Amino acid sequence: HWYAKKFVFPDVKEGSIIEYKYVLETPFHFNLPDWEFQSRIPTIYSKYIVKMIPFYEYRFFAQGITRFSYQKSEVDKGILRRFNVLEFHDMIHTYVIENVPAFKDESFITSPDDYLIKIDFQLAKFNSPTGGSNEIITTWPKLNKSLLKKEKFGKYIKKSTKLAESLLETELDLNQKSDAEKTRMIIEYVKSTFSWNGYYSKYASKRPKNFVDQKTGNSADINLFLIGMLNAAGINCDPVIISTRNHGKIKADYPFDHFFNYVIAMVSPESQTYLTDGTETLIPYNQIPLRCINDRGLIVKNEEVTWANLYSNINSNDQKNIQLSIDPNTLKAKSFITIQSTNFESFSYKNSFKNDTIKLKNEFLKSGINDIHKVVTFNYDKETLPYVITVEGESSVEKIDDKIIVSPFLGFPIQENKLTQKTRSYPVDFIYCRTESLKSYLNISDDFEVLSIPENYKIDNDLTEINVEYKKNDEGIEATAMYRLKKAVYQPKEYARLKYYFNMIIKYFNKQIVLKEV
Repeated sequence: HWYAKKFVFPDVKEGSIIEYKYVLETPFHFNLPDWEFQSRIPTIYSKYIVKMIPFYEYRFFAQGITRFSYQKSEVDKGILRRFNVLEFHDMIHTYVIENVPAFKDESFITSPDDYLIKIDFQLAKFNSPTGGSNEIITTWPKLNKSLLKKEKFGKYIKKSTKLAESLLETELDLNQKSDAEKTRMIIEYVKSTFSWNGYYSKYASKRPKNFVDQKTGNSADINLFLIGMLNAAGINCDPVIISTRNHGKIKADYPFDHFFNYVIAMVSPESQTYLTDGTETLIPYNQIPLRCINDRGLIVKNEEVTWANLYSNINSNDQKNIQLSIDPNTLKAKSFITIQSTNFESFSYKNSFKNDTIKLKNEFLKSGINDIHKVVTFNYDKETLPYVITVEGESSVEKIDDKIIVSPFLGFPIQENKLTQKTRSYPVDFIYCRTESLKSYLNISDDFEVLSIPENYKIDNDLTEINVEYKKNDEGIEATAMYRLKKAVYQPKEYARLKYYFNMIIKYFNKQIVLKEV
């Protein structure tokens, strides 16, 4: 929940200085707002002063900071404060960093919060003025234990398990089914029966009975109930708390509760184990949404600390087949395109265009098809099958003197390299492994002869595979182009090579065939 306040500054010009001040008041002592020394513009001077009541002990971590330009902790001797008869002074902590470069928000990162230079605090211990102390959260086992005791987490799962027993009897026929089949049926039942209201949370927002009656809730309502339902069917299932991609990565060295904003399920039917989420109907039952694929999550088990890898090793494919035939009278290429996509590539199409043929048509008009006659889709609601889109239309070709210039893959290949930095200090995160393949057949009538065909190109190594090949026969030219990203995440030391390979993809995938009118 947030609000925006906009200001207009008249007559702003180069050299103008904008100075502003704000006060943030919060009733929550648990975690102070973090302080970011870095932003998308260069910072000359950034100072953070925090005054702390001595009864509260905070732990902090400094992200991207090797040293401060200035740092000091001292007792505020000027102001004497009282709690009943007890007198005390605040502690003042000052942190300064000078000449901070701008953060360059390049493509393919999780969240800028993972890389900005900042300092973050969380309450670790409360020392009572009347004596005694209370540790808040200092270890991962204690965090797990506290979650399992919470009414809106662990107790919610137990209540869901009891409630789900009657649902399993009336809503699903699990007799004679294996554990793997039961798991799939229950996950698909939850997805089709309950709708997600769009809110992220690791805590349920309502009682299980209200959730079942209303059939809608936040992500925790759905996924914690799913865990309870699987447990009721005798399937081993545990909650996994995570941080979504826009929320930043988990710092495993710091057991801070506020790092987590979402919960999913880890299920282990028979000999297999996988992560699942009940909020997205367009995602297969044994996968989690893209927003959840963010490094690792904490499996919530009593007195046990185990981390789950969130990245998927399932390859996603986007395959385009193009048939082109040039009309010698109009010099337009009749085009028939078939697109088949799987897994996350399929979800990307479905989520972006909602199976709306008008939106798809407008998108394909950007890809070198000038006039679209028909768009048809298949398997939108069948998440385990490839999503298929067919497009019929016409594409313009370029004519220079008596030469005809044809782009065999139209405007579908990558046109611009989004990896623009010379060097990079953080990983390139594509979220998942992917393969994009293009196959084009250009039918050549007797009205044309071939003057030139682009050269072939091939490379295959530990980072990627690229293959571009042209074959000519009596009736036309077959062109194929494919690249495969073998990793979901590439490390900074691999950046230069990866950037070069994308340049090669752009270069060879966009080469043109030259024909001549007879």
